[in-house]
This record gives sequence, C-alpha cells and structure tokens, in this order.
Amino acid sequence: MAKLLSEDEEFISFLALNSTGHEIKNEQLWQGYALEICNGPISLKYGGAKDDGYLFCRQPKDEIKMFCQNLQTFLDNGMQSFQFEPSEPSLELSFERVESFGVKVSVFVDDGNASSAIARWDAFGLRFFTTNAKIEHFINELKSEFAC
Repeated sequence: MAKLLSEDEEFISFLALNSTGHEIKNEQLWQGYALEICNGPISLKYGGAKDDGYLFCRQPKDEIKMFCQNLQTFLDNGMQSFQFEPSEPSLELSFERVESFGVKVSVFVDDGNASSAIARWDAFGLRFFTTNAKIEHFINELKSEFAC
C-alpha cells in the first residue's frame, strides 16, 4: 500500500492507494486500485472489488508511472502546483506549494462515477499539508505497489 501522510503527527490525515490487479478492456491494460482517505479518526475506503471502476490505465499510456514521474518533477524543480486525474475520473489529486506551510494536498473522490459510470462533479474531499520527504516516500511506495 502506498500512503501519503500529512505533516501533522498528532492528528494524521492520509491518502492510500493499493493495487487490486489488472483488467484488460478493448486491447488496453487497466489496473484496478483501492483507495482510502483518512482524517484523524474518520476513514473512507473506496474500490477493491473487481467491478468498482477505480482504474488506472497502464497501456497504451501508463498513468501511474507518469504520475510518479510528474510528482518527482514537482519536487525536484520546485513547481508551484501539480494536478493528477486519471482517464477514469474517479480521483483527482492536486499538490500546491504554500509558503511556510509546505505542500497542500487536495484529494477528491467521485464515487458516483465509479458506481454509475457517469462523472457528476460531486465529490468527497480531503485536504492536508505534507512535506517533500513524505511525498518522496509516497513516490517510492507507489513505484513498488504498482510495479513502475
């Protein structure tokens, strides 16, 4: 499981992504994933079942590999912001540098899209601050979890 932790050690928030296997559709390779968002004692889990609709495209375009590369570029080049939304729009992640606070992470989960195949723009969200070191650790866990 790849987990991005908040900088707050007392009241921990996090985003976790876990590979659930591969699925082939229309000569493309898709990888299922489960995700969890947590804010202190409140945790919401999504995906995990074969037909949940939480998917990353792996071929012809490897979205998770590109996400890792672009997130690393965000860290290395001091970019102001970075956003990731896979082809199957059930998840949106954004990273923004905030002076004197580190990096603000925003996570939005459109469970309606995964459940009904219709993107509705209604979403659960989580926002927290993290550090470059914790993002670096998250990238390494993603590469391991998703074999990038």
